[in-house]
Amino acid sequence: MIDLANILRLQEEATAAWQSGDVCNPHTGLPGLVCAQHGYNFRLWKQEELAHRPGADDHEVAEAKRAINELNNRRNEWIEKIDDWIAASLASAGVACKQP
Repeated sequence: MIDLANILRLQEEATAAWQSGDVCNPHTGLPGLVCAQHGYNFRLWKQEELAHRPGADDHEVAEAKRAINELNNRRNEWIEKIDDWIAASLASAGVACKQP
């Protein structure tokens, strides 16, 4: 079973730790997938902060926007990995999933 409270706690703890250090992911399984995806969220937020920083010049904003585009693509890839993990887990439990 997926414990949403633990996933939320993982994301909150990771965000707090990453504020003062490197983005790291010591987890495996679903928590590892969630943490990896959340790492892209975190990096994306940091780039958004740079892009909206008062006094940022055009070059800095353009560089941040390019990074935002790449991070958003990677974040979406990890969302799909989480979806695949959930679908596989449901299938292994005998739950049929309909594709949209």
